[in-house]
Amino acid sequence: MAIDAKNEETLKLSEYIIMEQERLVEAKIKFEEDCEKFNRFVRDVEGMTEKAQIECEEASKHRH
Repeated sequence: MAIDAKNEETLKLSEYIIMEQERLVEAKIKFEEDCEKFNRFVRDVEGMTEKAQIECEEASKHRH
């Protein structure tokens, strides 16, 4: 009886571990997607910053 209970507990724990591993894989994929979105956002902002800086320098040249 005790062995059956331990085997059942072991099976439940194994299933829990598998579910947690799957959850971690999904979380890792989501994290990597979010990182790529963030990096794309940073590149876009850097591009806009560079463009604004060039426009500002050009406007400054025209004022003088």
